[in-house]
Amino acid sequence: MFEKPGALPKPGPIGRMVRIISGCALLYFFAVTLTNFGNYIGLAVPKHPLMWLGVALSIYFLAYVVNVGFTITWGRRLQFILVAVAMATIVLDFSIYRSFWGPPLGLLVFALLAYVTGHLGLSFILAGILATPG
Repeated sequence: MFEKPGALPKPGPIGRMVRIISGCALLYFFAVTLTNFGNYIGLAVPKHPLMWLGVALSIYFLAYVVNVGFTITWGRRLQFILVAVAMATIVLDFSIYRSFWGPPLGLLVFALLAYVTGHLGLSFILAGILATPG
């Protein structure tokens, strides 16, 4: 799954800048997520399409972030666990608030977006500064 150390060449200045710019963009989205915390835990469903795109991308990249970031091999199991927890929170929201969107699901979505964008943002900036291959 992983390449041997030293098998990939170090990135040049363009590759490093792309990593740093990507990291800054992800940290910007991390900051936007943090400042909109109240929108996630409210009873109204967030309507901004970029937020839903971020949720979809965060679910997709969650396995990569955890597997590579912590050098474990859970594969896609983490995504299935996340979907199961999301379904449980939807049932909880519906039983308490009579709506599929409520504070438990909002908190889960907030935590997912904050974790993935924060982790990837810092990782990309460090990869650009340290010229990490890959």
